[in-house]
Order: sequence, then structure tokens, then C-alpha cells
Amino acid sequence: MISKRRGLARALELAREAVELDTKAENVQATLEMYAKSVSLLSEVIEEVQRDQRDQRQSEENNEEELKKLAAIHDSYRDRMLLLSIVSGIPLSEVCEKAGKSA
Repeated sequence: MISKRRGLARALELAREAVELDTKAENVQATLEMYAKSVSLLSEVIEEVQRDQRDQRQSEENNEEELKKLAAIHDSYRDRMLLLSIVSGIPLSEVCEKAGKSA
């Protein structure tokens, strides 16, 4: 299990690297793998926030706002990953498998 702060910081760092690679448009495979790692970590952070909510460790209002923000970030990177996968013809299953092995 990851801490929320560390997981979020790492996910955003990976996303920044993915955006840089994406902007250069030199290595779509590496870009997709960075997005996949970021999305995976964001999913873990979202799950941790949801666990906190179930355990009532944080106020419900704060959790709802945090979840909305995290979901928006997650979804934007996931959507970009899906688009790149379609345009490049690189299957997401292949990307996610490689990203998981090197994470």
C-alpha cells in the first residue's frame, strides 16, 4: 500500500514525464507506459481516499472534493493514453503489462 501523498507525488511526476515525452512525439511506447504508470498510481491513491472515507478518518465533504479532483486528473491521463493507443496502434494491454513489470 502506498501513502496518499507519496503516491500522488509519484503519479504526478510520472504524468509530467509522460507529457514531456508526448510533446516530443519521439517514443509513443515509452509515453504510453509513463501514462499507464501514472494512471495506475492515481487509481491506488483514489482507493486509499475511498478507504479513508469508509473508515471515517476524514470529513466526507473533504473526501468528496479530493475524490473529484483525483478522478478528473486520472481520467484526463487515461483518456490521453487511450487516444495515443488508438492512433499509434499499440494495444493498451501490451502497454499496461510492460508498465506493470517495470513499475
